[in-house]
Amino acid sequence: MKQIDLREGARRQHRTAAMYAMIFCWLEGVDGIGIARRELERLLGLKRFKKTRVEWLMTDLKELFPYQIPYWSTRNRDSIGALIIARKPIEPYLAKGALTLEKRLVGISDGGPRLAKLELWSLKDAELGGVFRSLAPFLTDRANYDERLLSAYLALLAQGQIRARSIGPLVGSVSV
Repeated sequence: MKQIDLREGARRQHRTAAMYAMIFCWLEGVDGIGIARRELERLLGLKRFKKTRVEWLMTDLKELFPYQIPYWSTRNRDSIGALIIARKPIEPYLAKGALTLEKRLVGISDGGPRLAKLELWSLKDAELGGVFRSLAPFLTDRANYDERLLSAYLALLAQGQIRARSIGPLVGSVSV
């Protein structure tokens, strides 16, 4: 069996994240999302983002989100701090300057696209206790828990076995 090369594995992760982002946008009635580094780390199971990996991510998201603006960390200019992706042009509507992701999304000028901050399910929900014990074989080992949950969510959604709002924070997420 051929081992999946690094680029192909990354492409699969990015496409899964893009599908989740698309569903999130549809359910929230927004044109795009802002993704903080913390959420990127969880979705991709990474702590360090090399410039090449960010370029791959943006390339792979472009099919569903053609408009993208990366914001680089103020501490390390080679490391991503946040990423805004959208179906509609966003550049002319975003506030300029050193702002938090939340302030940047709230500060969109009139006529701009509606954007929301991507919020993932609570890490507390990820603890394998009580009801979740039966899922232990699917979620334990070195794999990224968030990636596995996201893949399972998309597979079950595609099969019509669950509702789109079956996992949080889709149940109570807040648009910015």
